[in-house]
Parts: sequence; C-alpha cells; structure tokens
Amino acid sequence: NKWASLIYRLDAKTGNYSSWKGKDTADLQVSAIWENPAGMPDRIEGMDARNGKLYISCSAASFRRADVGDWKPLIQKIYTAIPQAEEYRV
Repeated sequence: NKWASLIYRLDAKTGNYSSWKGKDTADLQVSAIWENPAGMPDRIEGMDARNGKLYISCSAASFRRADVGDWKPLIQKIYTAIPQAEEYRV
C-alpha cells in the first residue's frame, strides 16, 4: 500500500495541507525520516503531536538475532509470561 508509507503535514488551524520544512509538498516518505533507512520501518503505526513536535512510533513483526544482546533472560521472561511457550521448547 503506497499510502501507508507516506506522512502528510496539515495545518492544525485550517486543516489544509502544509509543506514540510525544506520541501514544496505536504507528503513525506517515511523512509526519508531516517538518516540510514536500510532496515528501518517503512510505515508509522502511531502518531501524536504536541507543542509543535511530532511523535511517531513504528513496529516490526520480526527482529534479528543481533537485536537481542542476551537471549537467556528473554526466553526466561517468555516462559514466565506465557506458560504455553514451554510446550514449544526445542
């Protein structure tokens, strides 16, 4: 979905589209917000604005081995929080 990868800027007072700083359009590719977009999320899951600042949250359905520094505490937490996980132990 090409629309899911865009952020649109609106003027809060008028509701009209407003250009991003340094751009001549109101749309911005999500990938353009990252200094190094390789491997970064390409869509925004949550957004809020306050005092002239935009706050976003992104998520991914997967993570890499390198995303976890110590696997043992993570696995222990999963087994504690989800008792059924023990059934799938390898």
